[in-house]
Amino acid sequence: MSAPEPSPDEPPLAPGVQPERTRLAWRRTALTISAVSLLLARQVLHVDTLTPLRAGALVATVAIWVFSLIVIQRRIAVMAQAEPPAMHKSGVLIAGCAAAMAVVAAILTLADLP
Repeated sequence: MSAPEPSPDEPPLAPGVQPERTRLAWRRTALTISAVSLLLARQVLHVDTLTPLRAGALVATVAIWVFSLIVIQRRIAVMAQAEPPAMHKSGVLIAGCAAAMAVVAAILTLADLP
């Protein structure tokens, strides 16, 4: 199957549209990671006592959050170039951060079980 040919009536896409959409997608990713980090921090601090497990989870959550924001900001800065290079490590690093946050959440959930 080949891609459909654009009709002559349709105007061509603006040259800067795709990089702008990609930058916005990275910003949405940063917002999502920030929201998940806040929810994890809330779950850690929701109890009366801060156990070593909860303190470690809080430190891990903040570290993952900061690392994610650094990766995302670097990728957004690279996207500002006229010819941005292909994404190579950024997507893998962010997926790893999301998986690490899921592990922290699972540990906290299992620790709260009676």
